[in-house]
Amino acid sequence: MAVKNTLTKGLTLIFSVGICLLVGSLFSYHTLPGAIAWYTNPNLQKAAFSLPLDVFSSIWLVSFVLMGITLYLILQSGIRKHEVTPGFLLFALQILLLVGWSYSFFWMQSVFLAFIAILAVWAILLCAIIQIFRFSVIGGLPLIPYFLWITYLVYFNYGIMVLNNMTFKIL
Repeated sequence: MAVKNTLTKGLTLIFSVGICLLVGSLFSYHTLPGAIAWYTNPNLQKAAFSLPLDVFSSIWLVSFVLMGITLYLILQSGIRKHEVTPGFLLFALQILLLVGWSYSFFWMQSVFLAFIAILAVWAILLCAIIQIFRFSVIGGLPLIPYFLWITYLVYFNYGIMVLNNMTFKIL
């Protein structure tokens, strides 16, 4: 019985991390080709502390693994429990909004629309962390470095938007 429980937990962890990495892979697959040319364009002004594109990939990989660990801990807490369900829904919503940010920022190159999306990710993620802390402090902890990364992305996105006079430009 204990071996079966350990095996189930291990498979759930692999599934959770795998799902989050799959989401990350899908959005990078669709946005990466245009992102490289656009982001490395010497005419695109970037804010101070802008990171090279290859550093982004490493940070995203770690972020999606941390999200997978959080997803695992949410699932282990009992998805149908009253206090867990809102945490799961907020967690899922921030991932969907993150995909929207990536699509609007890198593929559409609509920096203003991306800024609105990353602000929404930031706010929903903060709510998700607070809700997850209510039932699992350990479950919320992996989201703290990810939240700091999203905070950086708000600054980064805003800097590009302002320095390139892209405010209120949707397309």
